[in-house]
Amino acid sequence: MMLRPRRLIATAILVILAVISFALRDSMEYVGIVFLIWVVMMPINLYRVLAKTVATQKELTDPRTVDFSSSRIVASGPDWKTEVPWTKYQGFSEDAAYFYIHLSDNGLAAVVPKSAFTAAQEQKFREYATSRNA
Repeated sequence: MMLRPRRLIATAILVILAVISFALRDSMEYVGIVFLIWVVMMPINLYRVLAKTVATQKELTDPRTVDFSSSRIVASGPDWKTEVPWTKYQGFSEDAAYFYIHLSDNGLAAVVPKSAFTAAQEQKFREYATSRNA
């Protein structure tokens, strides 16, 4: 998420302001230092917010089962259940070990391990995901 265009632009602006502050001298170095500290703290704060979110959302850390059909995908845990139609997902991708079902264009995705499927189930899952988001 740190490499999203909006964050990169904000970081670049802060770095430029820091450089300008250092170039102006006249006690502006302190302002430049504040800008640089802000740049360093941005990824640290983002990490802390994401870690706190993951720690407090049971749906992100509980063991789960995933069930799917041609119309929807259902994820359930010990005391929760989420049912979402394929059409609500923004995209689909995969690598050697995981399927990624993109929830929005902000970089977040539901991660489904391929090891949870048989070869036939894996192919069916791929067909459903790609046909709904082609």
